[in-house]
Amino acid sequence: MGLDRTGVELDPQTVDDMAKIYMASEDANAIENTRPLYQKNSVMIASGRIYSFIDDLLVFYRELLDTAVQPMMGSDNSSATGTKSPLKQLATILSGRTFLPTQRQSILERTYGLGWVRTQLPGELGVLGLNPWLVKKMPIAGRVSPSRLTIYHQGNVPGATSPSTSFPKRGAG
Repeated sequence: MGLDRTGVELDPQTVDDMAKIYMASEDANAIENTRPLYQKNSVMIASGRIYSFIDDLLVFYRELLDTAVQPMMGSDNSSATGTKSPLKQLATILSGRTFLPTQRQSILERTYGLGWVRTQLPGELGVLGLNPWLVKKMPIAGRVSPSRLTIYHQGNVPGATSPSTSFPKRGAG
């Protein structure tokens, strides 16, 4: 996909122009998180050490959205540029595999795939990860908009949060 500012790095200090990770102290001051997110021998190291810059993320998410929309529109695995997408198993990854507890309270979709949550709006966003611990009740998103599917990933790793939310049929995120 031509992502030239994306990779895996054990020491984020060695990547030029990388954003710093901050945490809030008990007195609400911002403190830079310089500790490693994962130990070198952890099986989770790839999830906490992948880095990317905005230009590369825009390319990646454009490909993700283009590839995700094709099955919905009855198309093959060719991206909008006419080339075959490298995201071969995206339909499997984004498919709902299990119902979330809030599904029992709604006729709208609330499912969890392989790392991704599918929610038919209006509905709760952020039902996985840190958010439910921080608020008494998750807010309802999309109350005044037409119903639409959103697919999101919380992006939580120890010390950082980097969520992604997309609306496949609209080609937006």
